[in-house]
Amino acid sequence: VLNNYEIMPRVPYVFNEQDSVNILQSIISSAKLELSEKQVNILRDLIKWRDSIASLEDESPNFIAKDSTLLKIALTEKSDESLILQNVGNDASPYLQTYLPDVLLILKQN
Repeated sequence: VLNNYEIMPRVPYVFNEQDSVNILQSIISSAKLELSEKQVNILRDLIKWRDSIASLEDESPNFIAKDSTLLKIALTEKSDESLILQNVGNDASPYLQTYLPDVLLILKQN
């Protein structure tokens, strides 16, 4: 009985630089780990990547990759596909697997 409900259009996710900074700080503080400068830079770039993919795919950022998954990747530091998938385990979403070349590029550039 759809006549009784108003269908709302989906609004795509939009992120800004401050959102990324807030998420980065939140992940670092909740991790209770001391990250190297390189790991922080990787994590920052992974957050921006995830946000852009979430916007592109019109999905929740955490459906693309959870915060804990991004942290695991940043801690890996190596652009080795099998090592990343091994470290991430069951947290590797279909989107993460699809866009893994992007993730590898982020790791290589840092």
